[in-house]
Amino acid sequence: MTSEKPSEKNPAVGTTRLQDFPLVSMPEDAFDLDEMISGFQADGAVFHERDWESLSLDHCELNHFRFLSCTIDELTCRELLFVNGDLANTRCERTYMDRVEIVHSRLTGMSLGSATIKNTRFEHNKGNLSFFRFARLTNCVFRNCDLTEANFQGASMKDVIFRNCDLSGAQFSQAHFERVDLRSSCIDGIGIGSDDARGLIVEPLQCIEFARLLGVNIGEYLEEE
Repeated sequence: MTSEKPSEKNPAVGTTRLQDFPLVSMPEDAFDLDEMISGFQADGAVFHERDWESLSLDHCELNHFRFLSCTIDELTCRELLFVNGDLANTRCERTYMDRVEIVHSRLTGMSLGSATIKNTRFEHNKGNLSFFRFARLTNCVFRNCDLTEANFQGASMKDVIFRNCDLSGAQFSQAHFERVDLRSSCIDGIGIGSDDARGLIVEPLQCIEFARLLGVNIGEYLEEE
């Protein structure tokens, strides 16, 4: 564990408001076309158990979109703002995200295994049981998110902040951390090994929880015979 900390003020994170891009209304068949979706703004669409071989979203703002139990074989997102949406149980393979913001959305059971995620903010999301196994996260912020029982096993994280998140029961075994800040988040019962904690930033009280997870008893005495 380390005292260095990533910055929440990095301009590359959370600046996806797209004021500088001329957005136009998205045509109804945009998601039926096998081409990049770029420069569009849309509100309200529902896709259920739908499969895409490839989906690319560039400079878009999507509000109230619901992708339920969908499969996307190759997903690329750049400069995307996704608000009040639902991605529950959607599986995304070969995912690349850069400068993405996902806010007030449901990510329960969403799979982003082995994804590359950069300069991205997750805020006020319900992401319990989400799957980030072997993902590579760089310069990302999770704020006020429910990540109970999320799976970050084997993930590689650099300059990642979990602020006011619920990480109860989340799995971090075999993950690699470089300046990953867990302060102010609940870490009750997280899965992590004694060799995995290097590079984490925690509060003093969280050190007690880590000690308990590693089988260390603090403040308990054995009775003398």
